Amino acid sequence: MEEQREWIPFQEIDWADPKNNTFWIDTRDFHTGYGWKDEPHSDFDTLKKYPHFFWTQEDMVELLNSYFTQSGGKDDWRYFSLNGMDNWNLKYIRIARTDLGFIICDRSWRAIKRDILINGVNEDLLHFS
Repeated sequence: MEEQREWIPFQEIDWADPKNNTFWIDTRDFHTGYGWKDEPHSDFDTLKKYPHFFWTQEDMVELLNSYFTQSGGKDDWRYFSLNGMDNWNLKYIRIARTDLGFIICDRSWRAIKRDILINGVNEDLLHFS
């Protein structure tokens, strides 16, 4: 995939494309930007010691699909958060592809553990347009 100015729906992303290793999902509409970073995650040397931070492509895509569906599917705008997270740190889901798998992060590139990511969508705060 060649880098585009316009973000595309996350379902159209080629997660394995060798030209891209970082992805940014805007959870308001689930459109995605992507690109290449020489160092896809600044804490990789620490994170690689903890397997619960890494996802296979299949598991990650399944998780993203569940987020999209639970939060209302195709829509122009939503306030996306997970149960147990009462702020908007997931306005953008940042994803880094590494040799060990995908790391899913909040909007500040802080890696999120698997047990938090599987908590489900907080449906009380969606605020559809």
